Amino acid sequence: MIYSFICAALWASTGVFIKLIGTLSINQIIFWRFTLAASGSLFLIQSIRSGRFKLSNLPLPLLMTVYYIAASYSFYFSPIAVAALLIAISPLFTLMIRGITKDQIHKNEIAGFIVAFIGLAMFLSESGEAQGYTLHSILIGGSMALLAALVRAVYSWMIWHMSQQESVTGLEKINLHTFFIGIVLFAPLVSAQPSTYDLNFYSVAGLAGLAIVSTLIPNILNNKASETISPSIHNTIGMSTPVFASMMAWIFLGEAQTVVSILYMFIVLAGILITTRRPAVSN
Repeated sequence: MIYSFICAALWASTGVFIKLIGTLSINQIIFWRFTLAASGSLFLIQSIRSGRFKLSNLPLPLLMTVYYIAASYSFYFSPIAVAALLIAISPLFTLMIRGITKDQIHKNEIAGFIVAFIGLAMFLSESGEAQGYTLHSILIGGSMALLAALVRAVYSWMIWHMSQQESVTGLEKINLHTFFIGIVLFAPLVSAQPSTYDLNFYSVAGLAGLAIVSTLIPNILNNKASETISPSIHNTIGMSTPVFASMMAWIFLGEAQTVVSILYMFIVLAGILITTRRPAVSN
């Protein structure tokens, strides 16, 4: 489960790095996020002996590419609180998938998700701010957030299910294919925009951090966690991402937290602990 917690914490750093980047458009940020992450992934593949990529695994990088794109647009079009809360529904989709496939679901998984979701909803309501967003924009962002939640649930379930059958290999190459697909999709969009890059040290550091710390490393950890523990547990632990993000904003950006917000953080953690009170893998 340590992979899940570290993955959640690193994904939470996304907001801090985006704050450093500055004036780039959302399409430019996504393009360079994929490009730099792909470069790092290529280096890792050259450094280690990676398993052979199977064509049957092709849906996996497609899903993760869709996840990153949908999540990015959700935070761009809608308030952070709305996007974060809707993406946090991912464990519910996971439970639905496992119910459809008749996997055994422990009652603690359901109870833990409910407690964590209530805590997260109250936590995000403390910082929720919808001013400056139109209803149309919020609906687009909310739809993207729900898509990201669904895709993440399907992705983690697929890797976990394949690992039970010992049929998942070449996860490092799955990461690389994820980033390459993103590059191909966004290269035309970026090339169509005016090539004005007002970059400074902080912008470059932000892009590098976003690509490596907030994308490549958590992608690797996400795959490892999806292999080893129930997708319900993994995605419920992922609900701590907004909490980690808020803590980082407090430490690095000086965004103060209230006592009530801290209390709600503990409710989220309590829900996660309830979820993990069972064997890591269901039969």
